Amino acid sequence: MTGRLEYLRDFRPISNGENVTFGNNTNGIIRGYGVLTMGNFSIQKIDYIEGLKHNLISVGQLCKADHRVEFDDQFCYRIVMEENRRKMSSLQLCCFLLIGCLVSTIYASSDASSEEHAQEVHCSRERSRAAYNIIEEYLIPFVEQENYQMSRKCKLHPGNDIFRDQEDHKIHVDVNEWRCGYCKKSFRAEKFLDQHFDNRHYNLLNVSEGNCLAELCGALHCDHVINSVVPKSKCNPAAAARNRHLCESLADSCFPVHQGPSAGRLHELFLRQFCDAHTCSGRIKPFSRGGKKHTNIFYFAISILILMLLPIFYLIVYLYQREMRKGTQILRRISKQSLKKKPS
Repeated sequence: MTGRLEYLRDFRPISNGENVTFGNNTNGIIRGYGVLTMGNFSIQKIDYIEGLKHNLISVGQLCKADHRVEFDDQFCYRIVMEENRRKMSSLQLCCFLLIGCLVSTIYASSDASSEEHAQEVHCSRERSRAAYNIIEEYLIPFVEQENYQMSRKCKLHPGNDIFRDQEDHKIHVDVNEWRCGYCKKSFRAEKFLDQHFDNRHYNLLNVSEGNCLAELCGALHCDHVINSVVPKSKCNPAAAARNRHLCESLADSCFPVHQGPSAGRLHELFLRQFCDAHTCSGRIKPFSRGGKKHTNIFYFAISILILMLLPIFYLIVYLYQREMRKGTQILRRISKQSLKKKPS
C-alpha cells in the first residue's frame, strides 16, 4: 500500500474501501489500487491509502502464504507462522521480500528527497514559463539584432532558467497529449506533465546555476501575459515603484552602457519596453517596441491561394481573347462575301 497516487499505473478507484488501522493507532481508507512498477519489476494490486506517509509491501504479494512481513524504523522482517507461534528471522528474507524492502526504501527515500526539494525550491513554474516567454518574445529578437552576448550573470539570460531543461523535454504530440521527453510517459494536459516533472524528475532542475525567473515577473509584466483579460484593480504606487526599480536594475546589470553602443541601445530599449509601463497613469502599455515577428497564417494562406488562381485567371483571359479573335475573323469573312454578292 502507498500514499502516493502518482506511483501507481492502471489505477482503479474504489467507492466503498475498507478502513485500515496501523500500528501507531492511525487509520486510513483504501481509495483504490493499481500496479507499482520499478524498471522491469512490477507488483500487482498495490492499495492506495490517502494520507499514508510510507510505502508498505505485503509479504502475501511477494512470498509464500505462511509468511508475513513487518517493518520497523531500520529493518524489514520476514515472519514465519508456525503452530500459532511466530518465529522472527531477519536473516531468512526471501529474495522477493528483499526486493519489496528495496522498493519501500527507495520510495521512502524519494519521499524524503521530495520533501527536501520542496523546501529548497520555492519557484512558480507557471510564472517562470511566462517570464521566459516574455524574454524570448520581446527582448531576445532585439539582442540578436544587435549581435549582443548577454552575460550568464544576467538574470535575463535564457540559460539561467531553473526549469529550462525540463521545459525543453516537453513533447506536445496533440491537443490533448503531452509526452515526457525523459521517460516517454503521456499526459492529457500540460499541467499533469508539470506535476510529473515535480514528482519524478525534480533532480534534473538546474538548481546550481539557474535562478527563478518568476522572481522577475514584477519587472517583466507577467500578469499582463498570463491573464488574457487584465482585471481592473486599483494601482498600488508603492508596488509600481518597486517593480520599476527592479526593472531598471535589470537594465543596468544586463546591458551596462559603458560596454559599447550595442549595450547602450539595448539598455535604452529595455527601459522603454518594460520599465516605462510601471506607472499608475495607465498611459504607457508594456512591450511598446513590439516583439518577435510572426508569420500570419491567414495572409500566408491567401498568398498560396492567389498563386494557385493566378495561372487559371491568365488561362481564362487567353481563351477569351482567342475566341474574340475567331469571332472577328468570321465577321470579316461574312462582310466580304456580302460585298461580292451585291449587283453591279
